[in-house]
Amino acid sequence: MQSVTKSGRRATALGVIVASAAFAISCSSVQGFPKASELDVRTLDVGAYSASPPTVADPKTKNQGIVMEGMRIGDVVADPYEVDPTLKTGWSSTVITDVVVATRALFADVAGPVLTRYGMITGFSTTAGDAPAPAKDSKAPHPASLTVTVLRFPDESSARDAAREIDGTDFRANKDNVAVKIPGHPDSNSHWRPNIASLAATTAHGQYVVDLFAFTKSPDLTALTAVISKALDLQMPLLDKFVPTPQDKLSDLPTNPDSILSRTLPAKPEDIKVDGVDTATYDSRGYLHLGNDHEERTQLIEKAGIERIAFTEASYVIRARDSQGAAAVQASYTESDDRTAVDGPEGVPTARCIEIKDPAPDTSRYYCYIAYRQYVGIVNGNDLSDLQRKAAAQYAVLANNEI
Repeated sequence: MQSVTKSGRRATALGVIVASAAFAISCSSVQGFPKASELDVRTLDVGAYSASPPTVADPKTKNQGIVMEGMRIGDVVADPYEVDPTLKTGWSSTVITDVVVATRALFADVAGPVLTRYGMITGFSTTAGDAPAPAKDSKAPHPASLTVTVLRFPDESSARDAAREIDGTDFRANKDNVAVKIPGHPDSNSHWRPNIASLAATTAHGQYVVDLFAFTKSPDLTALTAVISKALDLQMPLLDKFVPTPQDKLSDLPTNPDSILSRTLPAKPEDIKVDGVDTATYDSRGYLHLGNDHEERTQLIEKAGIERIAFTEASYVIRARDSQGAAAVQASYTESDDRTAVDGPEGVPTARCIEIKDPAPDTSRYYCYIAYRQYVGIVNGNDLSDLQRKAAAQYAVLANNEI
């Protein structure tokens, strides 16, 4: 197999942090859900869960702003599925909040001093492949895959120098590396090792560095450069539309845009703290990055008009364009051969709950999908009675946000 380790080009893509794994089950394409009707949420059995909208902490610190800006960048990162529709299996995604995260998850250690020297601010990375991510130390051939990373630097000069040196330090790490030109992108810094089916490219664009790492089925340089070229063609216009937050204003970024986190169910009674890992909010592109099946999510985004998502450790909320869009979201997650309908919470007719027949080790047995107007709340667990109370609380939180 062609391996990728920290002694070579990068940290393996498997090292990237997976956001919201508890909710990352696939959706299907069946339509319809029961019509919502207003009810007195005070009558619902929510157990020990709170029916009140949570408070979202807003510490107004630079570190908090870096997290928020990283998530904003995630909303303009090209998805691998857009580059190559065979790359529809999501592997991982993460906010790059500092150099430690960058070198642990993505880059070889030698890149750390470069990122520090040129003042990396924040960023976002996403990876998808044409098959599930291989297990660590797997001897099987590596699936085709693409990692797209966007890092923000203080200015164009620092981004340009960082891109050149990220590539240069990695190039010098192996004597067999050969420089490569990317069609249509003469300023891209790229190299590969002949007979190894991977290619890295690091390209500055304004104050951003776009770092790409592609695998193909075989060591085909033409195919590899084509993937990189198309990814850059898609990524650069997205960045051109992005309005970066001035560094001295990062601490002013709101932690609860559109108040969507106030519609989630908190995992703990204290204020929700947005960390970009267990608690985060994105628009539709972020929803795409976080999924297991990027093809299904792309179709659902279009069909339902998914506008924004938010999640905590306890729940996941999706906002669609309208109640019909919410119906499409709810149906897509509840109708599948591997799911069986189970009783939802009493008194909540717009809740649909399912049991996964053979859940993966990191997947819950039960899920409930609760529709309220243009929102769908998702909760999960392994105890159905407890989950029914949690689902009732999620409905109440959604409804109480409208009072």
